[in-house]
Amino acid sequence: MSPSRIVPIARLARASLVSATVGAAAACASRAPAVEAPVAASASARRAPAVRIADAPAPTASDLALLAGRWRGKDSEEWVYDLDVEIDGTFSQNVLQPDGDLCLQQGTIDVRDSRVIRSFDSNECNRAYEGETLYEELVSLDSAELVVRTEYGYEIEYARVR
Repeated sequence: MSPSRIVPIARLARASLVSATVGAAAACASRAPAVEAPVAASASARRAPAVRIADAPAPTASDLALLAGRWRGKDSEEWVYDLDVEIDGTFSQNVLQPDGDLCLQQGTIDVRDSRVIRSFDSNECNRAYEGETLYEELVSLDSAELVVRTEYGYEIEYARVR
């Protein structure tokens, strides 16, 4: 066989091999499920701040156990607060105003992330708060004392009632 005939046969064999490989790859690709390429997030989306509510630790049973019980509180304007907290987080609070008016607040209460969270089911003191949630600063909480700073900046100092 002459060298001139060997080269074309080798080229033909290589072309057949390439053609068979491409055909097999195309057949496999046609059976594979379609995969969408990921969309790149914009720079602003990658730098979005984390959601703090989801990051807040869940209250522990000891937080609610420490809060549960009867408390009597007073603020700087001589309002008196009689707070009853159940272990399940429900509360009722009678508020005696300096002019002698008495009103009742009821709902759920929780301690989380240095906050006292009160959700009102009913609020005779201010009907606008019914169905609302207040986030108040927890100044201190121990077995004998509870101090809360309200969203308006005044403090209510409670003592546990024995």
